[in-house]
Amino acid sequence: MRDLALTISAILAAATAIGLAVRWARKRLKGFETFLEDWNGQGGRPGVPARLGVLARLERLDAQVHPNHGSSLRDVADRIEHQLTDHINDPAAHQQSGPGAT
Repeated sequence: MRDLALTISAILAAATAIGLAVRWARKRLKGFETFLEDWNGQGGRPGVPARLGVLARLERLDAQVHPNHGSSLRDVADRIEHQLTDHINDPAAHQQSGPGAT
């Protein structure tokens, strides 16, 4: 009888340990699954728009920091820099004249 009780206790302890290990692994795998979905992106589905993956988003950002003849953020910053430099070097050339001048 005592051996049966020990065997049942051992089986219950092992089942509990396995259950806890599976629960822990599921929690970790869910986090990893979420990471992979964010990394790879997700296609759209009804009610949820598509999301780009990390590499596609980095590619978009990279395109904004390189000149592309007018529409990147780099081009805008360069234009502003040139306008300010021109203004600093010759402020009189940029003075307004006429009805709206101050």
